[in-house]
Amino acid sequence: MNVTIHNQLSQHPAQAAAHLTPEVWAQANRLLLRKAIAEYAHELILEPEHLHATTGGFALYQVRSDDGKVCYQFEAQQLALRHWFIQPESIRRLVEGPSNRSTRCNSSSNAVSGLVFVTSCCPSTSTRSAARYSAARSNA
Repeated sequence: MNVTIHNQLSQHPAQAAAHLTPEVWAQANRLLLRKAIAEYAHELILEPEHLHATTGGFALYQVRSDDGKVCYQFEAQQLALRHWFIQPESIRRLVEGPSNRSTRCNSSSNAVSGLVFVTSCCPSTSTRSAARYSAARSNA
């Protein structure tokens, strides 16, 4: 790190995060979530459910939380070698509505968070992923 920048940040530590506006933070979380879903799907930790084809070679997929009350829907393309290309702007967080069907959250709750995703959709993945990985390796 540049010594001048280090000295400036040492004297004014609040400036280190001055660029993190709510919009920038929301975009950072959306990109983190895109990466997490793509990696977990690639490694067979999660199995996104195909809902239907969309346009341009994409399809709508969803991943449900372990308790089934929250799901994340997104448009993606499955590429070679189980790689995923997810459109970050398509990621939506849905919560079970009062009539026991999934409805979209209001905008304040609909902000996606990488931490919330991992804690709601991935808490039991370590045992599931080990079994899926072993099964995939034996079938390859």
